[in-house]
Amino acid sequence: MFEQVLWMVLLFCTAYTLLPTVLIRRFGFGVYRGRNDCRSAALTFDDGPDPRYTPRLLDLLAASGARATFFVLGAKAEHHPELIRRMHEEGHLVGLHNYKHHSNGLMTPWKVRRSLRQSADIIERIIGTRPVHYRPPWGVFNVFDLLLIRRFRIVLWSTAACDWRSSGGKEKILLRLRGRIRSGAVILLHDSGDTLGANREAPAHMLEALAEILAEARRSGLCFERVDEQLRGRRADGAALPEAAVQPSGPAGCRAGIHRSRRRSGAVALWMRWERMFHRLYRVRPADPHHRFLHYRLLTYRGQELPLGDGERIRPGDLVAELHLGNEWLCEACARSGSVMQLAVHMIRSMESTMPVLAGCLLGEDTPARIKGVYGISMIHRGTERFGFTVLPLKNGLWRWVTTRYLHVLMGMLHPGGFRRLHTNKAQLEPRIIAMSAVHMRQRYASVTPVKQACGLLPPEADPSDDGGPRYEGKPGGMMTAEDDFAYIPEWSDAPLPPLT
Repeated sequence: MFEQVLWMVLLFCTAYTLLPTVLIRRFGFGVYRGRNDCRSAALTFDDGPDPRYTPRLLDLLAASGARATFFVLGAKAEHHPELIRRMHEEGHLVGLHNYKHHSNGLMTPWKVRRSLRQSADIIERIIGTRPVHYRPPWGVFNVFDLLLIRRFRIVLWSTAACDWRSSGGKEKILLRLRGRIRSGAVILLHDSGDTLGANREAPAHMLEALAEILAEARRSGLCFERVDEQLRGRRADGAALPEAAVQPSGPAGCRAGIHRSRRRSGAVALWMRWERMFHRLYRVRPADPHHRFLHYRLLTYRGQELPLGDGERIRPGDLVAELHLGNEWLCEACARSGSVMQLAVHMIRSMESTMPVLAGCLLGEDTPARIKGVYGISMIHRGTERFGFTVLPLKNGLWRWVTTRYLHVLMGMLHPGGFRRLHTNKAQLEPRIIAMSAVHMRQRYASVTPVKQACGLLPPEADPSDDGGPRYEGKPGGMMTAEDDFAYIPEWSDAPLPPLT
């Protein structure tokens, strides 16, 4: 039981914060990290304002004529409004860094929104302008932070000086920054040292290093501007760039589209790597190695009781086969298909050819006779009754919530339309349990000769669920799990996918 809970927690953390953070930080989905077509760099300062160091920093910036961006904590802004007011009056940009320095990965979505709303209200009262630029503490996200893109401009960084520690002093910061500060860069620094993991004296070393960096930049002709000025596409001399430089069209727009396509391809490749690791870790194997459409693994079922259409029931403690869709196969099928209709035909034919082979793997003479059935969790549930499955609702609760969010996030990342497609056809984006009893599978597919060498089935004594290994309800999404590509491919077109009936 403890191991089951532990794996549930790990899966939840992966879906809630680890996976979104890795993908956003790696591929820059919906965030700003600098631009190559800008003639200025952006200095950004987190964790302030600090009554000891922020005034000295503002004096230094004023002396050098540099403008910067401050991502401030609402609680500190509330206690030091004079510093926020001075930032604004001296031409710097004030952004948000939560009310307190708490990680988004450890907060609920509504707590993050409450923190941002409270901080924005405080800053608006001080300077009369509501901030729209936001940097989450430590650059850590939760899955719902992607929805903040509609209300805030999320800013990360291209260069970090790691200046929150005192070890190494000024020289360590200079070593990290020299050679990395260039046009279009976004530099991360800190004007306070009282957050978790930082040293209180560390900003003093940052100020010493920054003085030298500003002097070197002035000699080289590099200017420092606010993040919003970079985003607007303004030159360092203040003249506005042509609109096409901000939102390129024609060949430039094509290059931008190619770049987005490459980022999406990178995200898909990263997910496929994770899926292969999951398959190795939990001994998920293809029903047919020559046609890797369906995969399965044996485990002891721990979910809700499943009443099936033939009168059988799958109960907790039964040995079952958990099904997964082969997403590498799906990506290849998408590339081969000229339309959604062709892809649907490929899937129907693959299901028809794979199910008899799967039945042979699970119900052959040399396989455990106590397999009760097969099941999975998926948003692909329309028409699966044709193949003998019973479609059942997933009970309300934590598992349903985690599974739904997990599937929606991965759909938003991999879908060509992004997260906007989650707002259409919502009724079809609810996960369902798809299950079939071993009795019904034997009756339906017994006439087909099983291909035993394709199975690689584990005997009962080797089943990881029966030898003390981890037992849990499975990877969120179960059958055709996390990506659920089959379900959202129809959303690529206005024409609905015909049901598999």
